Amino acid sequence: MNEVLKSFSVAECDPEWQNRPVSAIATHISNVYHEYTRDRLPFITSLATRVATIPGERRTPLVPALNALISQLRDAVETHAWTEDDLLFPVLVAHEHPSILATSVSRQDLQRLVDTLASEHIRIRQIISALDELTGGFKTPAGAPVEVDDLVHLVKELTESLIEELDLEDRCLLPRAREIAAGHA
Repeated sequence: MNEVLKSFSVAECDPEWQNRPVSAIATHISNVYHEYTRDRLPFITSLATRVATIPGERRTPLVPALNALISQLRDAVETHAWTEDDLLFPVLVAHEHPSILATSVSRQDLQRLVDTLASEHIRIRQIISALDELTGGFKTPAGAPVEVDDLVHLVKELTESLIEELDLEDRCLLPRAREIAAGHA
């Protein structure tokens, strides 16, 4: 199985995050990963659109499939990040600091939200895996226009950041959210 799809069911949270409040993890994810993704995705999407218009013999056969996967990734990631920033993170902060922020989200609803986000992680990882496979490890085909090389490089950087984010969430954030939903935190 592709390395991108490895499971973290047994993995523990990295020591640097283990004792930090869940709000600190959420803030880090939002400020570092979500901001980076929101900054890069429009540029990547725009470049993908331009690359699709390269004429004739300069066109690389992988471009249509690459653009379709970039579009799928964009749709999945934008929705996912919004759900975390606007729904999950405030609920976790409210449970961690009830005197500062209140929530009407029940523990059962929180558990369903966490399960949904975990399944979205699988989908995002599948798209990243498909991108990796399509490009042969994020390599540009010989003779491809420089714009295609730029696009593949930018997609590789974005997917590396997304994998870091998903790993942090799968190892540290979602297990803590599950504890909160179960009433153990």
